[in-house]
Amino acid sequence: MVTTTHRDCFNYRPMSYSRIKPLVIALFGTLCFPHFASPQDTQQSEVPGIEQLLAGYLERDAGIKELVLKMRQTELERNRTGIEQGINVNLSTGIMRLMFSEETSSLDVVPRAELELPSLNGTNISISVPMTVGSGTAASFDVENAQIALSTELTTRAQKQRKLDLIKADRALLEAKRALNVQALTAEKLFFETLRSLYEHEADALSKEEEAYTKEIELALAQSQGYPPSSVRYRTVELEAAHAHRAAERQHHIFHRNLSIFARDCGAFMTKLPENVTELNIEEAGEFGQNDEKLRFAALESAKWQAYLGKMTRDAEGNFGLSAKGGFTAHNTYLTKRTSADIGLTLDWKGVGLSLGAELPLSGTNKTPAFTLSFNFNTRTQRLSTFQDAEKKIALEREALALTNAERNWEETVDAMREERADLIWEKTRSIEQHKLYRELANDTTAWYHRGVISESEWRKTSINEKRARYQILIAELAIRIHFINAALCFVED
Repeated sequence: MVTTTHRDCFNYRPMSYSRIKPLVIALFGTLCFPHFASPQDTQQSEVPGIEQLLAGYLERDAGIKELVLKMRQTELERNRTGIEQGINVNLSTGIMRLMFSEETSSLDVVPRAELELPSLNGTNISISVPMTVGSGTAASFDVENAQIALSTELTTRAQKQRKLDLIKADRALLEAKRALNVQALTAEKLFFETLRSLYEHEADALSKEEEAYTKEIELALAQSQGYPPSSVRYRTVELEAAHAHRAAERQHHIFHRNLSIFARDCGAFMTKLPENVTELNIEEAGEFGQNDEKLRFAALESAKWQAYLGKMTRDAEGNFGLSAKGGFTAHNTYLTKRTSADIGLTLDWKGVGLSLGAELPLSGTNKTPAFTLSFNFNTRTQRLSTFQDAEKKIALEREALALTNAERNWEETVDAMREERADLIWEKTRSIEQHKLYRELANDTTAWYHRGVISESEWRKTSINEKRARYQILIAELAIRIHFINAALCFVED
């Protein structure tokens, strides 16, 4: 029996991440506190519902359990990246020197405080002031030897790298959730494929049974024609009938063995298949590839992400860098221990490095500043930069090619899914029409059998054909469910 419900085929996500959240929560508990079902739990219903079977099947899927743990690990890694790229304060006492004499004792320390601001172009601020604490005296600060330093990057390279690290961490978490969603969809698809296979095995068993009753009818016909049991004709048909019954029994045996395995995988007890499958009205669902579905097409979204990630990576790995630093030195040894303000610029470009600095006196009569200059040239870095430029060009071409292939993949997928949809509609319609004919014939033969017009074998044969035709409707409906899941697997969840 098929019950009907109207659902949008391609907005329908059989087991999206939002739907599997309760399953994920349940799996957290299962992983920590395993539950072992008792026979009374599993044998409450001879024929559990399909939703109940599916829930048990997913709960026992090892791939889902593995990806649940991986998602939790990715969440921790994302949180760690956020901390690593956030504001940091570093406090240090420095080396503490404790000195004793006959009359007094003292403690000299050089405490240091440092503030890191990665979001502000990697800005770093530090300050240190020597301090002495003597016995019986208040703490004194050596302001003359205090130091204040500030450094930052004038270009946005550090800022871009920080943003890239955060985006990659967010993407890793998103892809972990998507992988869990895909695994749940894949497991659900395997569930329905297995269930469809069982219906097909049962239909095959019914076909073998129908062949056996056909042979019985032929045997009865041989008897009515006057063939004695010792005749070749009679014995041949008799052997064919016995062989057909053995083939039917063997097919039923294989079916029940596979049914037992399926029931075990679902954590249930069942001796026959469910005969109710909820219908997903494929004709009212609309065609594949409508509205904004292209934006969520997995292959295209992945290609766009890779192109975006490649651009951000190349920007963060730019050839040009410019940074600045500044500070305050209370006792500059290079300026005869005068207080000074220090500033500096550092430039690097393809193996060429240049540093400029100035130390400006703030005390004393001589206000003449001191300048520093540093230059370096690395031939290896300079030569490798040419290869890096070539690699960036190739990466751009590959990203463009990936986008083109994804566009083509989208068009091919749309055509394939629409053709499959048309085939499924035709198959389901044909199965319903065929079952209607077999049902009418089964009703008529039942009446004829009770009136003694036909034999029991003829009546059983038409009953088997009706049941087999009913299974064909269920098989067609399960094929539609699998089609829906395949459609869902083509897209990504936000």
